[in-house]
Amino acid sequence: MLFADLCDSTRIGASMEAEIYGALLGELQEQYRSVAARYGGQVVRMQGDGMLAVFGLGEPSEDDGRRATEAALALHAAVRALTPAAGAHPAPSLRLHSGIHAGLVLVSEGDMLRGRVDLMGHAPNVAAKLADAAHADEILVSEGTLGPHAHRFHVSERSILSPGGGDARLSVLHVSGLSSHADRTLVGQSAGQLIGRERELAGLQGALDAVRNGASRQMALQGPAGVGKSRLAQVFLERCIDAGCTVLQGACDGVASGRPLGPFVHMLRACLSMPQQQPASEGWDQAAAALTRLGIDTTEHQAAWIQLLDAGDGHAAAATSPVVLAGALLRLTRALGERAPVVMFIDDWHWADDASHHLLSLLCSSPQPRLLLVLAARSFGAQDIGLLETFEQAELPPLDDEETARCVGRLVPNANPLQAAEVCRYAGGNPLFIEELCHRLARGGSIVASRGANEDAAWLDLLIESRVARLPDTLAALVRSAAVLGFAMPVWLFEQITQCRADSDAVRALARQDLLFPGEQPGTLRFKHAIARDAIYRSVGLHQRRALHLAAATALQARSSAPVEREEASEALAYHYAAAGDGPRAAEFAALAAQRAMRASALDRAQAQFRAALSALDGLEVNTDMARQWNLAAQGLGLACVFDPARTDLPWFDRAIELALGAGEPQLLARALYWRAYIDYALGNQRNALQGARTALQAAADCGDARLHVQLQATLGQALVAAGRNDEALPWLERAVAVKREHRSGKGAAVGLVYSLITLCHAQADLGRFAQAQIGFDEAFALVGGMPHEVMASAKGLHAAVLLWQGRWAEAQDAATQAYRIGQQVRSLFTLSMGRAAAAYARWKSQGDATAIAELQEATAWLVPRGNQLFSSLNHAWLADALAQVGQRQAARHHAAQALQRARQLDPLGAPMACRAMAMLAARDGDAAATQRWLRRAGRCAQARHSLHELANNRWCESQALAQLGQQSAARAARDDARAQFERLGMVWHAEPVAR
Repeated sequence: MLFADLCDSTRIGASMEAEIYGALLGELQEQYRSVAARYGGQVVRMQGDGMLAVFGLGEPSEDDGRRATEAALALHAAVRALTPAAGAHPAPSLRLHSGIHAGLVLVSEGDMLRGRVDLMGHAPNVAAKLADAAHADEILVSEGTLGPHAHRFHVSERSILSPGGGDARLSVLHVSGLSSHADRTLVGQSAGQLIGRERELAGLQGALDAVRNGASRQMALQGPAGVGKSRLAQVFLERCIDAGCTVLQGACDGVASGRPLGPFVHMLRACLSMPQQQPASEGWDQAAAALTRLGIDTTEHQAAWIQLLDAGDGHAAAATSPVVLAGALLRLTRALGERAPVVMFIDDWHWADDASHHLLSLLCSSPQPRLLLVLAARSFGAQDIGLLETFEQAELPPLDDEETARCVGRLVPNANPLQAAEVCRYAGGNPLFIEELCHRLARGGSIVASRGANEDAAWLDLLIESRVARLPDTLAALVRSAAVLGFAMPVWLFEQITQCRADSDAVRALARQDLLFPGEQPGTLRFKHAIARDAIYRSVGLHQRRALHLAAATALQARSSAPVEREEASEALAYHYAAAGDGPRAAEFAALAAQRAMRASALDRAQAQFRAALSALDGLEVNTDMARQWNLAAQGLGLACVFDPARTDLPWFDRAIELALGAGEPQLLARALYWRAYIDYALGNQRNALQGARTALQAAADCGDARLHVQLQATLGQALVAAGRNDEALPWLERAVAVKREHRSGKGAAVGLVYSLITLCHAQADLGRFAQAQIGFDEAFALVGGMPHEVMASAKGLHAAVLLWQGRWAEAQDAATQAYRIGQQVRSLFTLSMGRAAAAYARWKSQGDATAIAELQEATAWLVPRGNQLFSSLNHAWLADALAQVGQRQAARHHAAQALQRARQLDPLGAPMACRAMAMLAARDGDAAATQRWLRRAGRCAQARHSLHELANNRWCESQALAQLGQQSAARAARDDARAQFERLGMVWHAEPVAR
């Protein structure tokens, strides 16, 4: 949608006679109509001096945003050139201000007031407000509308606006003109960064080597939209330029209004330095001079040259023979080839017009030495069969999971492994989709897009919807119905809802369009790319969408009469009932799906389903039954995120307390208070956790819930350990462990007992009782057995931390690596992050491997978006220690400060190490006073926890610092004392002798 208005129209109208102003508006409106039509748009509303034009209405194209922006630039130029008749006052200069935005709209028939059509929804309001925000002669375009086409324009600045009011924020580009190099160039990558296309790039390089030796070569790249043809070509063309070749490139246009011979027009103009929008007749003298300098006589076929330079508006001699046009191009390439090898690249050949097909056939019939011709197309049609006989063809496959992970790692360096795996699943190996998903991650968003308008990447919706719109109506309707059924679906459900067999020609046609395929599981269909499925889903109208969801839910429930079948279908039933607007059934089946995921240790899926259940309940009437259901779902969510909480979940638990209070049920309230306290503990909010656990403990005692009372004793002890209050924690944990041992059923992994036990071991180890702690860890490991259970990941992670305290680097690395791997298996971000961090620090201590520091930094960053800070002072202290040793002072100070800040928030485990790192930096600077201050602070931090191993390490650090300061006698005494403490505690002594 392009909104344009005349600037200062009230003043201009007041300065003119009515007839003159009316004539001006007539000229303005004619420009609106003609320019919009020239770029494939249509004016749907004109009011006075303003207008609304739409691009893609009825026939969407993936570059409608680019066309609208080019139309706005042309329109602004045309209006600036208008010279209204002079009246009593001097003729004013005319300027427009415009706004461009893309999004979903509801289109209805218009009338005299509303224009040809009426567009309803949020998107038209955004476009209008962008126009209002634009200054004189300014064009504001939402960044999501242009996407990868933004490089075609001069963008003077980027800003953030709130056009919809409230918290909605939109990235907006200020477009001032066409880029002087408006070729299709790389988006986000440059030469040397291409991933997964090494074989194809090597093939192109081989063809280039042959051409540089005098041969003629022709190559064709084929693959679906977004697979990376253009990007591969651009990396290759950069290499060609670096090798001294002459590069000619152009692209075919996908809209009927595109220029004839478009790619050849584009490359010739670029070669002769002629602006793309300049009429050929105006620039002919300059072009003729350039051709003459190349040794080409332009007098013989001047009409052919002018037609080849024409912008496609039909001003040149359109009847020139294709043979003559081909001859002109051959003369040019031969002239260029005498100076350097020539590489001609044409993108999007699948959109080539008939004239371009004919012209290229003639060029290929006369092979020319030192010319490499490269075509890129999504597919080649029947008309290309003869043309491609001389071409070497390469089909680009999707990227595999390893290549996708490399892309994610480069585009979003802090992406965690679970996010990388989700990108792999969601993008289907399509580089364009991978890049868009990475942009979502980098913006802090979710990979899974909302069901509403995708304003951050409207260009991507346009790309996908334009492909669907070009399908026959029956196929378009079929793929939209399939999108409602989900990313993957059973064949029987697809056939029942769509009345189309899965082995029909229609489904095979959708497979050829890279949309719908047989799934990996027998009896299923799936979309090739989940991101394409989401865009198609958003294009389905609300009423049709709800009806299809309800039909799917009804069919699934009818087929799932047995309890086992209902459980297997529960996730799909929850999804369809929620989308159909049936909250009670959605909540019921989401809870069932979550419990099923819990039994499979699929924690992320369990969390998602419990959140879905709570969302479904949120719209229901509040009563006692709803309060009970809410608390059951919240308790389930608590169980699912015991090892992996997110700060964004806290409101669910707060609401549970509120509903339990309203219901007047003490036991319900006690459990709601417990889960709020536990989630606070697991997030590292120990002040809240301690207060909440004591409140919940009293509530459990008041209502006589003995089992909950024991669990709360464990939770209080765990929070005390995390807060460094080990002496207070031991009695609570010992009582809880004793009761849990006594009442253990013998079934399953005894999760509560194991976690209480390993926390007790952690406290004992911090107090220097390493042998006693090891006995407890061995018991915990035996209770879990060989299962890759989430509690084993926590047990191995805490064991790794204890081993690090003892200086047992290799054993710590092994335990931490196990924690990381189990965390990956059960999809627990917290345990895999802490495991990866501990393993990296152990490797740094044992091997001094610099890459370990980068891994430690990466793993620490993974948890930041989720707000999970349990034991995070350890991560920051490890980083402070390692970074200080390699001389990265500023970074070391930053992480030491982070560790000490966490200590003030009752997470003190890393504070002594952070102080020791600062003491060593001060000692290296020769600052004895600062060194002593940091050592005294390290001592206070260790004493507060009664941590004997920290006191021993403090003494060892003091010996190193004194030696650094030249106080050798005191250093030797401190070293001997430290070694004695190490031996007494059973810690491993790694220290080198102090220099004498």
